[in-house]
Amino acid sequence: TGKEKIAGQFKGAIKIIPVPEDEMDGPAPPLFFSKVPSSSPVSVVVRVYIIRAIDLTPKDDNGKNDAYVVVRLGKEKFDSRDNYVPNETSPIFGSFFELKGTLPIDHELKIEVKDYDVVSADDLIGETAIDLENRYLTKHRATIGVPNDYYTDGVNKWRDAELPSVILANACERLGLPNPDYSIAGELGIGAKTLRLSDDQSSSSPPPGIVELNSEEERQSLIGGAFDAVKSAFKSAKSSEEEKKRAMIRRYLGAEKERLAVKALRGIEEPNVQVPEHVETRPLFSPLRPGVEQGRLQLWVDMFVDPTGSLPPPVDIGSRKPRDYVLRCIVWNTKEVILDERTCSAKR
Repeated sequence: TGKEKIAGQFKGAIKIIPVPEDEMDGPAPPLFFSKVPSSSPVSVVVRVYIIRAIDLTPKDDNGKNDAYVVVRLGKEKFDSRDNYVPNETSPIFGSFFELKGTLPIDHELKIEVKDYDVVSADDLIGETAIDLENRYLTKHRATIGVPNDYYTDGVNKWRDAELPSVILANACERLGLPNPDYSIAGELGIGAKTLRLSDDQSSSSPPPGIVELNSEEERQSLIGGAFDAVKSAFKSAKSSEEEKKRAMIRRYLGAEKERLAVKALRGIEEPNVQVPEHVETRPLFSPLRPGVEQGRLQLWVDMFVDPTGSLPPPVDIGSRKPRDYVLRCIVWNTKEVILDERTCSAKR
């Protein structure tokens, strides 16, 4: 037929190194890759968090869309068709999908945004594709982004299956850096560099933002010696509130060693910087209109490579569902109400 057939993909690097003639018989130049990743298949668990779409091209006659999401990885396919968002060009999905695959066979994660139709076939608004193998092979560890701190509970709970200290040790080995040193309490040493948690990051530091009641206007507004009593009570309440906040901080923050490791991971300088936690904004394209953007999609992807044991629970990004409720209003008394109506006995 004369048409080219794609048999596969090549991923690698070709480097031409000039060698002087008098050194041709000498030792070979150093290898470009010091450590070549294994080519053996590896299983992955992929979690896709679809937040929202922005400025989708309308497909309905009313200039809107009834949008939903389709996610594909290898032979697995999931969608949110039953929960489509009606009459929106910038719908908020709040959808979560978990898929399983094998790299490098199932390397392409495809995400489609479609328009729901009752009678005819659903229209494709746009799609985007993510090469998961690239994220697995990069030295920047793009499988799961590194957050700002290490929390063991709450909405910012650590999402990775590996602890920050383990990730940091692997990163140092991969990048040829010295092993992390935690021998001094509250400090982390990597070679000649030492990291410490700042005062505002320490779990023992008091939270800011409490203003004392000691201005002159406030003093004058209080009568006699009542100010001292009020101030004493305020300080007692303030101390109790500070202790509650400290307890809250201690409850959510993890071990100091792990928090130091997170700080080190986020502090690795170019060109070896580790991918931070972030939300992607990806353009959507349609094969019917190549090169013309059909909107954008905001999402993030967590990928667990060769998972063993149980994984951390996923993040709940779903919107709050409407719930029925009963409102009871009790009118206890009224005052100075003008009564215009009269009863059968002529009483107001």
